[in-house]
Amino acid sequence: PPPSPPPSPPPHRVSSPQRTTSHLAPAAFEVPVARGDSCYTAHDGSDYRGVQNVTVWGHTCQRWDAQVPHQHSFYPWRYPEAGLEANYCRRPDGQGPHCAWCYVTDNMRHGRITDCCEIGQPQSSCEPSPPPSPPPPPSPS
Repeated sequence: PPPSPPPSPPPHRVSSPQRTTSHLAPAAFEVPVARGDSCYTAHDGSDYRGVQNVTVWGHTCQRWDAQVPHQHSFYPWRYPEAGLEANYCRRPDGQGPHCAWCYVTDNMRHGRITDCCEIGQPQSSCEPSPPPSPPPPPSPS
């Protein structure tokens, strides 16, 4: 069965430059504006492909290719389009909580094994990340 919905985020403030208030957390939370690979447009985060791997409660995410400490059916090979890489927050196939989420590496309060991740606000469109700069020309010998 899909994971149960996560609890509300803790009442503390995260501060950093260039942040906006999230639609997933209370107004006391501020989250980064997504750019490049972190940019997403789906309101539920299903197209998020950033590298966030810590939940709103501060729990580290379990790798998608691991079955410990929590067994699940979201194998990367079963959902090749879902970006189930490493332990990054995702919403595979639109399943689970209505957010980018992950299985946590420890047991949360009330026995929950999943939690939402704070990934910023969805954007109306995403600018691709700029290509890497070419290497400098070889120095004359």
